[in-house]
Amino acid sequence: MKLTAENLFVTLADPATDPSPDNIRLVQFLALLLERKKVLRPKGLNHDRTKNVYERAKSKELFEVPIADYTPIFFQQVQAQLSVLVGEPKKAAAAVAAPAPDNIIDTANTRLDDGLNRCPRCGATEIQFTWEYDDGSDALLELYEKGKQQQWDASSRIDWSQDLFPDNPMGMADESIPIFGSPIWQKMTEKERNWLRFNLQCHSICQFMHGEQGALIATAKIVSTVPDMNAKFYAATQVMDEARHVEAYKRLLHEKFQVAYPINKALQTLLEQTLTDRRWDMTYLGMQVLIEGLALAAFQRIRDQAKNNLAASVNAYVMQDEARHVTFGRMALREYYPHLSDAERAEREEFTVEALYFMRDRFNQGEVWMRSGLPVEELTKYAYESGAMQAFRTRLFTRIVPILKEIGLFGPKVQKALGDMGVMEYAKIDVEKLLGNDLKVAEDFDAKKFVKEQIAAE
Repeated sequence: MKLTAENLFVTLADPATDPSPDNIRLVQFLALLLERKKVLRPKGLNHDRTKNVYERAKSKELFEVPIADYTPIFFQQVQAQLSVLVGEPKKAAAAVAAPAPDNIIDTANTRLDDGLNRCPRCGATEIQFTWEYDDGSDALLELYEKGKQQQWDASSRIDWSQDLFPDNPMGMADESIPIFGSPIWQKMTEKERNWLRFNLQCHSICQFMHGEQGALIATAKIVSTVPDMNAKFYAATQVMDEARHVEAYKRLLHEKFQVAYPINKALQTLLEQTLTDRRWDMTYLGMQVLIEGLALAAFQRIRDQAKNNLAASVNAYVMQDEARHVTFGRMALREYYPHLSDAERAEREEFTVEALYFMRDRFNQGEVWMRSGLPVEELTKYAYESGAMQAFRTRLFTRIVPILKEIGLFGPKVQKALGDMGVMEYAKIDVEKLLGNDLKVAEDFDAKKFVKEQIAAE
């Protein structure tokens, strides 16, 4: 029988095999390797939570592997064992006894701890190199292909010759204004209402631009920290996407609105929490699930309600990209989160709950109320309880809740928070259908643009 990693694992993991420390160490390493190759599927922990349970994809056999402490010493020991197995005991001994010179990278052995060089105390992930270029992540590779095919040029796809409307730039219905119908609104002159329309819309676009810059930085971080090569490939396309989004919103602001607002403190806080955590999965969770969910809820309002075609098309095209980004996060996290310990899962659920309440309560366009000269506290209270903000929160949780359930962050604490917010029913929403619609709407804008260009050409 050919000696393969799979065959060696099956032999050593057999309960009848000598459970020596050396054999256990090899089994732990091989389980890690074969999990990445999708040969083994993690099924959780055994009854006393001392071993990981794996299912062999071919035969559906179950194997129990003692939980490992993946330290540098662990991998040095495995390296020595593997060298012995392939007939190089002297070289192996020398490798353990004398570290390689600083200017030499051993491509044969660097892969041993790829994706797992995490601080045992803080769980932080450092920059990840991988020397294995076929990791079997076909779904990620397909997403990468889509990312390449759907690249677009903000200068040519968007018709920048269009102007915003004078008094209501994006052509939004007054019902979308959080204080519409309030006593203060009723007392405002038309000039004051025009000022408010302009500044609320300008503030939204500014926050979109700031958020997309945060996404640009976060995605660049993902490229460097995610362990899988195909994930690095796709994340690289997303870096270009986010740069293009910043470009589009910057152009919309500088050329059309010609006014800017600083970043909202709530958004800044959420971005900083996401970007400063060194664990790659926390960046995915914070950016690809929570912040992208927040963004999609806000983009959708303008895309679907704006009467101005320029504003609507910018948001439609950005949302087309964001649909892929969310899919990327979903795919990565639903594979990774089943392997978390109870403590790791609890930490991520705590972060999620805090972020959900934060997004519900703190994104209130307070900067505009401050500039208006109107009573800020009264406006903020009315806006929070308004139908416009209730509709926004519906869109927000429609985007986020079903994904939290899908990736496995749906424990008692998360469910309690969602129940308190009255949004548990959104867990039943078909995410694929929702994201598919985001792609279709962008294509519809392209079709309308094509028809318009054809008519103009005639």
